Amino acid sequence: MCGLATAQNAALCPAGLVSNLVATEISSAQFSLEWDPSANSSCLNGYNVCYVVSGQEVCEITTRTSWTSNATLEPCTVVSTVVAAVDVNGTHSPDSSVTFRTAPEAVGNLQVSNQSSTSVLLTWDPSPSSCADHYSVSVCTVEYSWLSDCQDQPSLYNLSLDDSQLLLETLRPCEVNLITLATVGSGEVRAVDSVTLTLTATTKDLLPVQDLKVGYVDSDQFTLDWNPPEASACVTGYRVCFQSGPEDEVCSYSPYSMWLSPKDTLGQCTNYTVNVAATEGNITYSAGSTVSFHTGPPGVSSLAFSDVTPRSARLTWDVPKGDTECADQIEVSWCAVEYDYIDMCQYTTVNLTLETTGYTITNLKPCMYNRVVVRTTGQDDGQSIRNTTLIRTGLDEFGSVRNLKVSLTGQVFFLFFDFPEDSTLCVDYFVGCYWETDGGEEDQTCARSPNRDYWVSWNYPVESCTNYTAQLYAVSFDNATSESAYVTFLSGADSATSLSMTNNTATSVDLSWNVSSRNSHCVLYYKVQWYQLDDQSNAGADNVSTSLSGYTITGLDMCTQYNVFIISMTGTEATLGVGGTFPFYTGNNVSAVHNLTITRAGDNSLRFTYVVSEDNPCVATYTACYSVVSEQTCSNHGGTGVKSVTLSGLEACTEYNITVGPRGDFHRQWFPGTNTSITGSTSGCVEEGSYISHLLSWFN
Repeated sequence: MCGLATAQNAALCPAGLVSNLVATEISSAQFSLEWDPSANSSCLNGYNVCYVVSGQEVCEITTRTSWTSNATLEPCTVVSTVVAAVDVNGTHSPDSSVTFRTAPEAVGNLQVSNQSSTSVLLTWDPSPSSCADHYSVSVCTVEYSWLSDCQDQPSLYNLSLDDSQLLLETLRPCEVNLITLATVGSGEVRAVDSVTLTLTATTKDLLPVQDLKVGYVDSDQFTLDWNPPEASACVTGYRVCFQSGPEDEVCSYSPYSMWLSPKDTLGQCTNYTVNVAATEGNITYSAGSTVSFHTGPPGVSSLAFSDVTPRSARLTWDVPKGDTECADQIEVSWCAVEYDYIDMCQYTTVNLTLETTGYTITNLKPCMYNRVVVRTTGQDDGQSIRNTTLIRTGLDEFGSVRNLKVSLTGQVFFLFFDFPEDSTLCVDYFVGCYWETDGGEEDQTCARSPNRDYWVSWNYPVESCTNYTAQLYAVSFDNATSESAYVTFLSGADSATSLSMTNNTATSVDLSWNVSSRNSHCVLYYKVQWYQLDDQSNAGADNVSTSLSGYTITGLDMCTQYNVFIISMTGTEATLGVGGTFPFYTGNNVSAVHNLTITRAGDNSLRFTYVVSEDNPCVATYTACYSVVSEQTCSNHGGTGVKSVTLSGLEACTEYNITVGPRGDFHRQWFPGTNTSITGSTSGCVEEGSYISHLLSWFN
């Protein structure tokens, strides 16, 4: 409301004075301001921030209670700032002010030297700023050189402006130290920190690495591994250098005690010397450990294969080119694996002359992947890079699938089978087809197996009581097809429908159902099965002729719930047609209650009565339930005669549905068709046009 008033009279809504103005984050080039909001913030439109440097005033408007300068200032500069609140009519409050000096300039050329296990010498060039007061040095340890979070409480040292070096003597061995030097001016304003990192050395001399050895070597790459030196707590990595002559040394860094050389950095048939030294933060190095090796000769090129049969394949290649003086022979190795992603296997090897350009591998196994390696070998076990290829052999014979079987499950039709003998690894997928036997193969339905699974399925129902023929064959990875396998089967019958109970006594029930006319083609009889719902071991079954569509079950337990199944039997286990389940309750002609009546309606209560005229052994209790919308509350009442029930704690002027009926012992089961219902309303309603309603409308 205040803001609306000031639109006419500014004096009605002053913004109020800014309080607690302070300068923060003062550096040698920038600063920030913070303050508390004005007292009458509802009338506030913003803040006017001004500062004066060297007689020049700069002003900006902000809506925040903090502000950072954008201009770059000079070190040791006196800055005067004022902040005033501006109300919605543009009226400024009295100024709040603060004056300060920017920080001095940082030191230059901060360096560390003379590192030992517990000390380091810190040197720097002094700050040129006249407003500098002293230097502050902070030292702490960090876990890694790229982290800036201290692991412990920093050690602080205050030094005079005459100091240009500091010997830090309380460090711990083998730790990375974060060292910060700040130039501090009046008011404890600090220049931008100068930061450096240093690693203290081990308490012992850094020893060479142990057990340096060359692993794999070919004409292009080599591997190294070694053990760390003794007393290696400070070792942060290793320098690896290799060379074949005095002018071609190549060095690299490894954080681990192993190394793989980069590709295309070696010469063929060349002697190399490797030197590995441990390092402490790339600051100090151990003596080098040395090992020599000879690179291999050039390898063959254009490796290819052809004329692949189930048991042989032809390899061809071009002879090695380049420096072959260290080459002795060409080595061809191969092994069989079941899948293309398997690398480990037992190789068979033959050695050929350098002039050889091809070789035929024999005695292979059908349906296998064959991993083939061709390389040039030479002196001192030198070898070229490995030329590798993968050859997949085919089949001698492609027999049919075995043990073909049919399964009908609901609306899904399955073919199950075993793979063709001795060709499992050659199969890529299976194709299955089926058709009505009497109609011929022209009108057939086909499907593929998913991947190489042992089944094919269709989500299509077959016609009931119909003879079908199914065909299945395998397809190999190279699109060869196996012999077809066939199976003939009779589809299942239709389920019984419209199953109903026509007469229910205490110990028997009459059932009736409908069946499809197609069932006459294949159904031998109908099987009736029943069991107690709470005791499935208490069950029975009987066979019924196809000329009948009903059956009477006798000898049942009184007042008990049963489930019943009608099954169409074709005589073939694979084509059983299962009928529906139908629960029923044996009883003794249980009757509904009589004369359900509302006898009294109060503001928050209802009373009703009903009459139980018989004492039925199947009835455990009579249950009365009342509800509003979907919420229902029930209570139980036993015995015969007139029953009176009072419902209390109800809502005034509300309609309730009341239902009363008998329930049995088993899970308090309702008896079908025996519930009686009535609707009643509580009193307390205000009628339209009454004296009270006029009073209520007047107050509203």
